[in-house]
Amino acid sequence: GSAIVQLLGGIAQATTRTTSPVIGFIAHMVISIIIGVIYAVVVSMFVPNQHYRNAALLGVLNGLFWWIVGAQIIFSILVGMPPFATAFTPFALIDLLGHFVYGVVTALVLVWLVRRNVQVKGELEVN
Repeated sequence: GSAIVQLLGGIAQATTRTTSPVIGFIAHMVISIIIGVIYAVVVSMFVPNQHYRNAALLGVLNGLFWWIVGAQIIFSILVGMPPFATAFTPFALIDLLGHFVYGVVTALVLVWLVRRNVQVKGELEVN
């Protein structure tokens, strides 16, 4: 619990110059939404007809990418630490797992939404 509150305070400080865990949580959710939209746009452009298995793999890669770029490089620099300073600490590895989960869930939801949209469009065109 305490480490997460400290992380959220760190995110708040890095992004908004306050140490409020609530502001940190909001900032983290906004960043997550932006990253999810970027993922959806890029994947829809380059891999339009995904299957769930491929999407899960792309989701893992997306999570890994944002853990490296976001958590290990950008966040570290914003809080005054060198990149990868905490990369192999227990907390960072749990954070990596969280990024994997986020990436996979984002990818699978995207495939589900695209398939649902195609199905609805097909039903509308028939009627």
